Amino acid sequence: MKRFTRVAGLFVLSTCTLVSCVTQSRLQESSTDQFRGLSSAETLSWTEKVERYASRPLPPVVKQGLKPIKVEQPCFPTKAIKYNAQGWVQVEFSLNENGQAFNVVSLDNSPPGLFESCALSSIRKWVFEIPETHHPENRYQFVFHFKLG
Repeated sequence: MKRFTRVAGLFVLSTCTLVSCVTQSRLQESSTDQFRGLSSAETLSWTEKVERYASRPLPPVVKQGLKPIKVEQPCFPTKAIKYNAQGWVQVEFSLNENGQAFNVVSLDNSPPGLFESCALSSIRKWVFEIPETHHPENRYQFVFHFKLG
């Protein structure tokens, strides 16, 4: 799904790719944990951080039948516009009986922390069609792609 949104005088292309992964257990450690061990003495400029993490590969996409009914487009951070940054956020969530996402967590994102709050607040406002195979313990995943258009 692609949509142009006007932000700070620019048109922003928000691209969302739906991935659904039904699991009974939590996914293991997020790959962002590997970046938490960076030395505090290592100081990178914002541009260096964006360049370092923007080249990371996207998470694998498994397309299945989770269909959004109501969509709230995510915001696009001013800092990302200023630095012409692009990125993605992989979120995991459960669905309630009304098709609303809850227990939303960020599994991975790049560059770390830049688009995370926009993706999390957006997915909480979405409503999905309940799949026939839905169980209250099922977890679903969605990947937001943030690009300036």
